[in-house]
Parts: sequence; C-alpha cells; structure tokens
Amino acid sequence: MKTPPPDQFRLLRRLAWLGVALAFGLIVLGGVVRITGSGMGCGDHWPRCNGEWFPPLDLPTMIEIGHRWAAALVSVVVAAIAAVAWLKHRHDPALRNPATLALVVLIVQVLLGAVTVKLELPPAVVIVHLANAMVLLAVILVTALRASVPAGEASIGTVRIPAHRDHPLVLATAALGFVVILFGAQVANFHAGLLCLGFPLCNGSALPPGNALAALPWVHRALAFALLAALIALALRLNRRSDRSGQPVRRWVAIVLGTTVVQIGVAAAMVLELLPPSLRAAHLLIGTMVWAGLVVLLFYSRRTARPEPELQSLVDN
Repeated sequence: MKTPPPDQFRLLRRLAWLGVALAFGLIVLGGVVRITGSGMGCGDHWPRCNGEWFPPLDLPTMIEIGHRWAAALVSVVVAAIAAVAWLKHRHDPALRNPATLALVVLIVQVLLGAVTVKLELPPAVVIVHLANAMVLLAVILVTALRASVPAGEASIGTVRIPAHRDHPLVLATAALGFVVILFGAQVANFHAGLLCLGFPLCNGSALPPGNALAALPWVHRALAFALLAALIALALRLNRRSDRSGQPVRRWVAIVLGTTVVQIGVAAAMVLELLPPSLRAAHLLIGTMVWAGLVVLLFYSRRTARPEPELQSLVDN
C-alpha cells in the first residue's frame, strides 16, 4: 500500500479557516460595539485607547478595546495567510491571489477603523467599514475553500469545463445579498429601524413612506424579500434537474435559503419588539451567516461542471 503524499495545503488551509472564524467573530463583535454604544469607548484615540495602551476598563472601554485586540489578532492571521501563500504557493495563483487580496483588504479595513474613530463614528464611514469587513470575510473564505478543494475547475483532457449553468444567477443572487447587507447597515447606522413599525407592512402600509429616512427600512425589507424570492426560484430551478454535478450547488442553495428564512423571522421579531439589543445582535450574526453561505454557494457554482451528457459532447466536439 502506497503512502499518501503529504498534504501540501494543510498549513494554509488551517490558517485560512482560522481566519474565517476570527473575521466572522470580529464582524459580530463590531456589531456589539455599535449596538451597545461603545464605539467611542476609547475616545478618539487610535491605536491607543484613551491615550494608553492598557487603560482602566469600564464596560464601553472593555468592549471597544476587545474589538481592537480581536482586530489585531485577525491582522496577524491574515498576514500569516499571505506569507504562507507566497512562501509555499507562489506559483499557484488560485491560492496566492486571494491570500494577497485578503492582506490588501485588511490594510484598507485597518485604515477605515482609524478614520472611523478619528471622525467620531460618521455613519457613512461605519457603513463602508462593515461592507469592507464582509469583503474581507469573503476573500478569506475563498482562500480557505480553494486550499480545501485545490483541484481547480473541472476538466476532461484539455477541455476546460464551464461553470454550472446557473452560475450567473448565483452571482446575481450573491450581489443582491451584498446590497441587502449595505441597506441593513444604513438602517442601523442612521437609526431608522423604528421609522417603519410593524411587519411585513411598514406603518400599516405596503407603500414606502414619503420620508427618505423612513424609506430606508422599507427598501431594506423589499430587497430582503427579493433575495428570498431569488433563492426560492433558484432552488426550484435546480431541483428540476437530476444531474449529480449540481449536488453541492443544490445543497448550498438549501442552506442559504433556510438561513435567510430564519433571518427574516429574527428581523420580524426585532421590529415587533422595538429593536432589543439581543435580537439586533442575532440579526447581524445570522446576516453574516447568510453572506458566508452565499460566498460558498458562489464558489461551488463556479467549480461545478455541467451534467455528464453535456461534458461528453464537449469532449466529442
């Protein structure tokens, strides 16, 4: 019996999955900072906290400095991912490129964090900060997935197999999911959540409010329902086919669809209960799960070959 070859991707894979977990936790912790009003817990000082590296800790300061130390840990791990990718996989762009991009996005994130504190939490910068954090999570997740499934796109001989036939729809759905997150961030940071009471109707009406700020949560809800509809349509479309090649895509569509249903349920409870902090934190947590699921779904739809008869026709031609 032959000894299996050494797993050359093990170190990068472990670092990348650790980075995914830490980046996910950092996003949720950042939401806790906002929900508890601890964003200025260290004053307008950065990187020090209230002018000190180890200041006396009241609750807001503890939450804010905890977020900063968590960000520092993420920075170390992402830098290690990039270093390993360049030292051990520099000739593999599928691994080197996302690892390098993760480091670039991280640097932007750190700078945005400093600007956010120095400018005393302007909503626009906070929203961009969250959006960039979601991009960072996605890039690290892609690195981890590629290190876990390193074979690249499927091929038969010299024929490169196209992505799954529904990949464009998956891509559009993921883009819609990102837009939903952006509008959710606007609702939270402009404190517009209580301007659209009731669920699913907004202040008893299906029409958007006349006030621009009150219209933000209405648009966020409309986009969330559009995302739900897109996922249902994608699931029905995939389930009409029996090709084995689409199984990972079908599985992840089901996972993301289920998570989205839970997210909408949490959103309804959050609005009806007038935005309690626990449900606001849960809403961010599950929303981040939806985004991560969309990234995984997009990854598999890009790597899933077409049904076997179509593959054979590609080879024959």
